[in-house]
Amino acid sequence: MNIATTFKSYSSLMILAFCIIAASQIKAQVSSSDFVFTVNTAKTGTSGFNSYQIFVDNNLLHNFDVDWDNDGIFDTTGVSSTISHTYPTAGLETIKIRGNFPVLKFGDKLNFMQNIGLNDKNKLISIDQWGDQTWLDLRYAFSGCENLTTVASDTIDLSAVGSLQGMFRNAISFNGNVNHWDVSNITDFSHMFQKALAFNKPLDAWDVSSATNMNSMFNAGNIGQLRSSFNQPLNNWDVSSVINMGDMFHSAVSFNQPLNSWDVSSVQNMTWMFVNAEKFNQPLNNWDVTSVSHMTWMFGYASEFNQNINDWVMDSVEHLSNMFTGCRDFNQPLDKWNTSSVKDMYYMFQFTNSFDQPLNKWDYSNVNGMIGFLSNSVYSYQNYDSLLMHLNANHPMLNQTVGAHNVEYCAGANARAQLIANGWTFNGDILRAVSLLA
Repeated sequence: MNIATTFKSYSSLMILAFCIIAASQIKAQVSSSDFVFTVNTAKTGTSGFNSYQIFVDNNLLHNFDVDWDNDGIFDTTGVSSTISHTYPTAGLETIKIRGNFPVLKFGDKLNFMQNIGLNDKNKLISIDQWGDQTWLDLRYAFSGCENLTTVASDTIDLSAVGSLQGMFRNAISFNGNVNHWDVSNITDFSHMFQKALAFNKPLDAWDVSSATNMNSMFNAGNIGQLRSSFNQPLNNWDVSSVINMGDMFHSAVSFNQPLNSWDVSSVQNMTWMFVNAEKFNQPLNNWDVTSVSHMTWMFGYASEFNQNINDWVMDSVEHLSNMFTGCRDFNQPLDKWNTSSVKDMYYMFQFTNSFDQPLNKWDYSNVNGMIGFLSNSVYSYQNYDSLLMHLNANHPMLNQTVGAHNVEYCAGANARAQLIANGWTFNGDILRAVSLLA
């Protein structure tokens, strides 16, 4: 073989090797403008074992191209409606999208109360790149995506988004970093991390000054034996525009961070806010609750909560039912509260293991519901006697039914009898035996 032939063969081999290497690197060549995500087609979903479906919201215009296997070739172009693709084998696949794809619907909004398999939400593994897409709707984007663990670190454009409602709801494995997001335009964070049980990443850099709704934002309620992990500082948040904080930390069993710097002066609803937040025990005495009307179940079964909130201005509060139900440790004075607007106090101190503070200075004039008020609590006969005397002296004709199961009375027996004569009913309370010896 002469030198020329040898050189020609060598050159051919080099060219072939270069082509092979170049081809192998195509998958790494992703435009920064593309939206990229990884799925596992073997997971259960609407599409087949080796298929994947991209759901399109027909309420908004879409026109995008899909590279189904991240090989640099956009296999399907001009897509404007829901589309599926079948792979030769099942497994991990990285998908790229370019063009107008303004709405993410990986998750499940329709099945809000349950987590039943709709679409291919359980096949989503990660968001690898947000690209330069201006997103228009991210509500419930990843709701129920149980296998989603992370999202991309590049900048996500939220400039046209007003709501992140339910975005990671029921994404039980998600624990991605989102602290760098610009959420300054977002007004609605409701249900955003609801039952996202693994999530425990910082959010202290968020500008939430536009937010009006944080209902159930970290709610982990009714999840069975699984427990919420979230316990990150939020005290520097500007929540001055928030109106709804109902269920915000419902069953956030790990959460115990300071919140006393929050300006809650606009909040109207604190219903179920800390219910079952069993570790939470932080001062809240600086809170301005003058706009709040609903405090039902606010600290129900918040076992360790025992902070002084006696200086709260309660003038607007109408609903206090179950507020401290099951509060194991709570035993703070509440005698300064103005309860003149309160309409219901059902089961307010039921199953309290420590509470024994005077309630004989409250205004009960508008209350129309005291069933279970002190039932199965450790309320002392001395304080209960004082309450009976106060009710008889100030509200004899209110005709309420008061639940006080296993609570004793003694010196208040005459007041109790007079109240009963005027139409009151007392359920479960017990005459203290020592009174018979007088």
